Amino acid sequence: MTTAVVPIKDEEVVLGQYEGYRDDPTVPDNSNTPTFATMVLRIHNERWEGIPFILKFIHSILKASYIKLIPKRCVQG
Repeated sequence: MTTAVVPIKDEEVVLGQYEGYRDDPTVPDNSNTPTFATMVLRIHNERWEGIPFILKFIHSILKASYIKLIPKRCVQG
């Protein structure tokens, strides 16, 4: 399936750093390390064609790190 993954476009990626991250004494004051990222993943195959996957990566000193994968199917009415 990895050969079916469409290259990710820059405009479909968001990086950020949660407020207060640099307040931690172990983090440099000028740190721009991302603690949050979200992106759109597209898979080019019969099953997943046209269905974007929204990937969210979150890292927090206060919470466990985790990754969410959310398929966004459109409901046709």
